[in-house]
Amino acid sequence: MSCVSVVVTCYNEEEYIGDAMGSVVQQSRYDAISEVIVVDDGSEDESEELIQRWENREDKISCVRQKNQGLAVARNTGIERSSSSFIALLDGDDIWLEKRLEHQLRFLNDHPDVGLLYTDVYSFGEGYTTKRREYCNRYEYDDENVLQRLYVESGPILPSTTLINRECFRTVGRFDPSLRRGQDTDLWLRIASKHPIQHIAKPLVLKRERSD
Repeated sequence: MSCVSVVVTCYNEEEYIGDAMGSVVQQSRYDAISEVIVVDDGSEDESEELIQRWENREDKISCVRQKNQGLAVARNTGIERSSSSFIALLDGDDIWLEKRLEHQLRFLNDHPDVGLLYTDVYSFGEGYTTKRREYCNRYEYDDENVLQRLYVESGPILPSTTLINRECFRTVGRFDPSLRRGQDTDLWLRIASKHPIQHIAKPLVLKRERSD
C-alpha cells in the first residue's frame, strides 16, 4: 500500500539533485511511495531543467516552482501539496540509502500512531576522505519525559532522515518560517509534546557537508 509522500527541497543544487532524486527512485520500498513532490525554491542554476527530466521520466514525480522563500517555506509547500498519511523529507544535496524507508515502515506497521521516525546518518563530502557515521540521540516510542530530554539534549535529528505522521501537522502545525535558525528542532519539539517519536538505530542517509 502506498502511504508515503516524499518532499524534496532544492535551491541551486544542480550538482547534487540528481543523486538525491535517484536515491528516492531506488528505494527498496518505492512501492510504498505515492508521490514525490520536488519544491524548487527559486533556483538560479540548472536545477529546474534537471528536475524536469525526472518529472518526465517518473509518473510519481511532480515539481512545484516558487520564488525563493527559504527552506522552511519550501518544506511547508511540499507538505501542503502532499496527500499521504506520512511525509518523508529529503534535502536536495542529501542521499537516502536503499533501505531507508524499508526500515522505518517496518516499525510503522506495528506503531501506526508514531509521530516522528528518524535515523542515524553518514556524513560525507568536502573535507572527508571517507564517509563517517554520525549517531543521533536515541528516543524511543514509549520513553517517558522525551520532550524534556529532547529539549535538553537538542537532537540532532536530520530532516532528511525523518518520516512524519500527517496528524502531527494538524495538531502542532508545520515549520515556522519566522525563525532564522532551528526551524527543524522547533518542529521536533512540538511533535514530541503531542506524539511519540522513534529513533531507528541505523545510518540510512548520507548527509553532505559543504563549505557554503
